[in-house]
Amino acid sequence: MEEREEEAEVEVRLFTGFTDPNLENAVRTALGLPQGTTLTAADLASLTSLSAGGINIRSLEGFGYATALHTLHLHENQISDVGPLASLTNLERLWLYENQISDVGPLASLTNLERLWLEDNNVADLSPLVGLPLTWLQVENNLLSTASINTHIPAIRANGAAVDCGC
Repeated sequence: MEEREEEAEVEVRLFTGFTDPNLENAVRTALGLPQGTTLTAADLASLTSLSAGGINIRSLEGFGYATALHTLHLHENQISDVGPLASLTNLERLWLYENQISDVGPLASLTNLERLWLEDNNVADLSPLVGLPLTWLQVENNLLSTASINTHIPAIRANGAAVDCGC
């Protein structure tokens, strides 16, 4: 009994909030939580969809607790680090176009991801996406490497995805 109480206490302490106020405001709006109320890890874990495009989000720090998300719109922001999304393994649809993303490695853990919009970023290496169950990938206007164009995109297509790369 005492061990469970300690575990619960640790979990509550782990969520320290967001570093980006625009992301926090979007989450609060989606959850119907006004400013001044405490936002908890349990609140984030109840979120299944979020539309936060075009609101100048720069950091996703603290967002890893939104583990029930299936649909996430983060397009047209200033995001460069997608690392906090790595734990969101229930994601099926993810809009990340028009950001500043160069490393998609953290997305390799999104084992339910079916549709991904990554156009207009700085991505060169698509190899982390090869093993995902994608049915749609949009990656035009990136800095795609020769290996991504000649090897990774054909592998992603061979797995059943339609890929729009402009290449």
